Amino acid sequence: MVIFLISSLLGSQGNFSGDLQWNAKIFDTDSKIGAAGTPFYNWSKFGSDSWLSLQYHHESQLELGFRFDMFNNTDLFSGGIFQENGLGLGSFYLQKKVKGLTITAGYIYDQFGSGAVFRSFENRGLGLDYPLVGMRVQYDISSHIFVKGLAGKLKDMRGFVANKEQKSFIEIFDPVIKGFNAEGRFEIDSGRISIYPGLAFINRTIDDGSMNVIASQINAQPVSSRFVPKYNVYTYSLYSHIKLGGVNLFAEYGSKTKDVLADTRPGVSIPGQLIDQAGQYIYGSAVYSSKGFGISLSARDTRFFEMRTSPLQTNLEGIINFLPPMTRQNSLRLPARYQANSQALDESAFQMDMIIKPAKGLVFSVNSSYVFNDNEDLFRELLIDTELKKPGKKYKMMGGIQMVDYNRKAYQQKGDWINTFTPFYEFTYKLTKRKSLRAEAQYLLTKRNSRLFGMQDDHPDNLQDLGDWVYGLIEFNIAPHYSFSVSDMYNIDREINYYDIYTSFTKGPNRFSLGYSKQVEGIICTGGVCRYEPAFSGVKMSLTSTF
Repeated sequence: MVIFLISSLLGSQGNFSGDLQWNAKIFDTDSKIGAAGTPFYNWSKFGSDSWLSLQYHHESQLELGFRFDMFNNTDLFSGGIFQENGLGLGSFYLQKKVKGLTITAGYIYDQFGSGAVFRSFENRGLGLDYPLVGMRVQYDISSHIFVKGLAGKLKDMRGFVANKEQKSFIEIFDPVIKGFNAEGRFEIDSGRISIYPGLAFINRTIDDGSMNVIASQINAQPVSSRFVPKYNVYTYSLYSHIKLGGVNLFAEYGSKTKDVLADTRPGVSIPGQLIDQAGQYIYGSAVYSSKGFGISLSARDTRFFEMRTSPLQTNLEGIINFLPPMTRQNSLRLPARYQANSQALDESAFQMDMIIKPAKGLVFSVNSSYVFNDNEDLFRELLIDTELKKPGKKYKMMGGIQMVDYNRKAYQQKGDWINTFTPFYEFTYKLTKRKSLRAEAQYLLTKRNSRLFGMQDDHPDNLQDLGDWVYGLIEFNIAPHYSFSVSDMYNIDREINYYDIYTSFTKGPNRFSLGYSKQVEGIICTGGVCRYEPAFSGVKMSLTSTF
């Protein structure tokens, strides 16, 4: 039927587009850094991940798309411990627009408002693929008011790769999700004031199989902690974005009825015990910008506002909503080593970001964040940097310092506080019109409080995590085709090098890369989503193409 439909469409006006992404690793044992003792290093030695997408857009406003996924001995889904395999139809959708009404069926990637109530998304770098498998209807009531409704089930990525005997064509979690979203766009005083209000609502109904397991776990708990679980949970949020000249305001309030949650808060007496709690979410931000100056202030309070398909899912599985971290997402290697991920059950956070441009080509930036819960502080960061790029000059410089206080026990369930001081510097020089040279230098100092500010150290002989680091990189680019880089991340206290040799070639829509690297274990964050990654040693290859 699908082949017949495509064949008939080929004779009319439309166009195909698509993309390919292929990543591969060759594992080279290095017991010194901990890259050993798993199937990848013991015997499989090779793993790869592939995604091939194809979309068709027809002049009649009909769209369809497919994606083929293939995972061979991949380390994406088990924290690098177990190899997993899977192949098949990773995604498909059909979409048709009819006079203001848009109907979509299949795998749906969407979010309501900021995503605090609902977000179905994909993050390939972290092995996450959680679309809603079902149907969505959107309708433009007018040029100012838009509504959408959807229903379906969340894709079970682990089922796709771990189920040895595929029992169904589509791997999904059993609980059912239904939702409604309405948004408006209004302008007042000839466009000087813009208001974008919104309402989001989500209902999740747990299936009988999951409820039976939940009930058994509750009955195994102490009598004082037992409760009667509910099949349904209801969540809503009200939000609005307002523009007033150079000022942008955003506010959101969310509420959630009682839901069964696994209690993963830091310091609880029985980690993972099931509890019955209602939730609340409050967020606000204000942004002001003018010539040469900009400032952003934001605050959020979150209480038991985690939404999953059921409490049986852990880590990053079965997540229905998305709460981005209230901290800066650093891209440089050492400043990004200790980053905070959102604590949906109990977290309060504040963040300030300021930019000053006193002269052309000169930029000062300051970022500060503070995260805590009812019992303890979780994270503090202060980052100050300066960028200099004078007009007509061939060079660009950027440098700064970062100070972080990271509650490792809360975020990683081990160790204690880590206090860092990290100066960093980046220099880019344009050799010719096509050739450029870039260099980075960073130093991460731990035990900052005792070593820089003279404070008493309760454990003077113990390292904070792995101790101090130094990082250096040299990159040579020949636009638009070639890039070469060599870097080393050196752990001073353990005297271990984590070096990286990398090259890439780009021609048109095709990009090839090849490198040999050693990677330290730790928390990796991408797009506001964080997960643990083990140590790695070996070759990395990739191919991306768009057409």
